[in-house]
Amino acid sequence: MKRFALILAMAIAGLSAHAQMPAPEQVDTLVVKSVRYNRADIKRENWPTDVILKSASDITIGDNEYEIESMKEGSISARYGARELIFTLENGKRFSFYENGVHRVVVFSGYEFFCEPSAEKDLKQKARRTLHAADSLAGVAEEKITESIRSSRNK
Repeated sequence: MKRFALILAMAIAGLSAHAQMPAPEQVDTLVVKSVRYNRADIKRENWPTDVILKSASDITIGDNEYEIESMKEGSISARYGARELIFTLENGKRFSFYENGVHRVVVFSGYEFFCEPSAEKDLKQKARRTLHAADSLAGVAEEKITESIRSSRNK
């Protein structure tokens, strides 16, 4: 019986030692300031996106969300003045991210997105709050209209 309890305790300890913590939920919102394609500047109206959302588990560029499978550090780039972080995505694609005190650059599929962090930490949360507030206001307006109709009928 003691052996069984000892083996069970060791198995539980072994399983919990291999448990992984979930990726953090923090989302970095990068506001695109300029875009190049194959090292040529492109006009703002031709940009594929003006906001990039990057988290520990995925990156959203325009309407496309890519799951990040792995990340490794590359060499220091003289072009961007920062160390390269190479991300491998779910479909075998890669994107590079460079960050120093001044610049944040995302290189993906021939595009170079020169960004700065947003003052609003999470644009998705802001959009959700805005939609929720709009829904609440619409509900209040509907109630007031209904009350107004009821009071006019009662007169």
